Amino acid sequence: MRAKTTALVGALLLLGLWGVGSAAAQIRCPGSCNDDDRVSAAELTRMVAIVIRCGGNPQGCPEVPGGGCPAGDANGDNTIDVSDIIAVINNILAYSTGCPPPPATFTPTNTVPPTATHTATVTPSPTETNTPLPVTETPTQSPTVTATATDTPSFTPTSTPTPTITNTPAPARCGNGVVEGDEECDDGGFCVGGDNAGTACTAEEQCIGNGVCVSGARIGVACASDADCPGSQCVRCRTFGGDGCAANCTFERQVLAPLGVGSGARLFNETFSANSLNLNLTGRQTLTYGKERNGQIPIVIRAEDSQLDQISVSVLACACVRTVAAKTCGGTLFEADGVTLAVNCSLEDNCAELGKPPCAFLHGPGNSASGIIFCNGLEDGANMFWQQDAGGVPPPSPPATPAGAGPPEISFSGSGPAGASILLTTVRIGNVSGACPIVPVTPPPSPTPNVYGPDGLFCTDDDPESSRGTPNTIPLITGNVAVQINNHFHSVRRRPEFIPATPPATTGGLPFSCEALMSDNPTVFGSGVAGGFTSLNQPVLGDLVVVNQFLYVVTPTPSNTPRPTFTRTPTRTPTRTPRR
Repeated sequence: MRAKTTALVGALLLLGLWGVGSAAAQIRCPGSCNDDDRVSAAELTRMVAIVIRCGGNPQGCPEVPGGGCPAGDANGDNTIDVSDIIAVINNILAYSTGCPPPPATFTPTNTVPPTATHTATVTPSPTETNTPLPVTETPTQSPTVTATATDTPSFTPTSTPTPTITNTPAPARCGNGVVEGDEECDDGGFCVGGDNAGTACTAEEQCIGNGVCVSGARIGVACASDADCPGSQCVRCRTFGGDGCAANCTFERQVLAPLGVGSGARLFNETFSANSLNLNLTGRQTLTYGKERNGQIPIVIRAEDSQLDQISVSVLACACVRTVAAKTCGGTLFEADGVTLAVNCSLEDNCAELGKPPCAFLHGPGNSASGIIFCNGLEDGANMFWQQDAGGVPPPSPPATPAGAGPPEISFSGSGPAGASILLTTVRIGNVSGACPIVPVTPPPSPTPNVYGPDGLFCTDDDPESSRGTPNTIPLITGNVAVQINNHFHSVRRRPEFIPATPPATTGGLPFSCEALMSDNPTVFGSGVAGGFTSLNQPVLGDLVVVNQFLYVVTPTPSNTPRPTFTRTPTRTPTRTPRR
């Protein structure tokens, strides 16, 4: 935040505007656009954009996404100008929250207690209490009797609160950076959902604004309180795994999970609307997970631990699925409405420009998937329904979004048995025309783009960005999955139709065994996750509905100790927000 503020100050100096005076603030917290008594870098950026693009109108304008900033009018003249911005910058440099403290709150608190309390206690004690009672008794024993008598009353009130505080430690809180209670490790967490998303944290109060629902029917949705997350919690300082310490502060283990017989995908488009095109999925993943606590096992898949082989889509295309250490604006899957997908900033950070929360990891640093295995069953959110409106009109040239098309609408519902699981995974799916090449393809001459990279093969590390696809976050669950596209414009029949023709496309997964995962030789044999998604107006394939299954075979591992190659994230300590 201070680095961005310094850059803005430098820009003002270059413009010769730093000398402009600033009037005293007429509002509670100048620059706090969302009225949360804090000023973030995104809010300061919004003020500057309003000055440049909206003529200083505090209500904003369409050219600046995210709305206006009435609190940016620091001097109350109904216009945001340079003097208002300077007043906000001065507050940011002077106060940790960017807001001046309210003086009226502190004045009475500091004045009353010292004088009244100490005077009343000291004066009556020696004169009134000691004279009537002990003098009649033996003066010699007075010290002894007084000590005993004084000990009893003073000990009783004093000792009552003391054991409560000292001898009964507060319950361990995973994510505070301190190993305590039954914790095996504690790395702290990262702020998610709000104005300082992505900042390392050790307490909820260090994170500004929204949090995220960590499970249940609204998993991944930005939230303001637990009331927004039925059956779950709204968490602002969120813990992640993948570095040896799981999200529940236990040491992590790993199990190899090769894809077995039955793993595959079914693809529906205009051509295969009535009967799907079936594709085999091969490859392997390594699941990283913690120990069971409170009936739950946290699980992640690191981006480097998932290798899926290229997929031949008949002779039409060759597809490649790559996992991504995903980031979104705010680090949530959905915005607060539960429908709008958060902007993916994995490849380009344009969150401030769009007036969104900062770009932050969705699954934790280096992870392409994150989720929970519910060892005692899942009350709500075990099944998924995914649908998308294609607009019902002829589409433009791929891959532009068709006019009138809506975003994917994803909902979760229903209960699941012991071992039910929900994971969010982020992948990039690229495809090229024609069957998958077995031998290197001679690179075409310039200026035609070479989609295969220097080695002439597809789905290898040297493939150019243009053939890798865009990041897409897909739920993978052990329950039932249903997916459909509404209002696909059929190119031959010239009318809107469903994909598939009889919706929805369905599939399902198989629950994990928590006992097998916690055994000396852990295995995921007999379990599997399922998912699905839609994709509109893709090259070659058009509007797509895809459902898939990842079924795991026997793969016991020889050791239950954390893998020694895990490394801690070095940026957590220096970027940690200080407690207030």
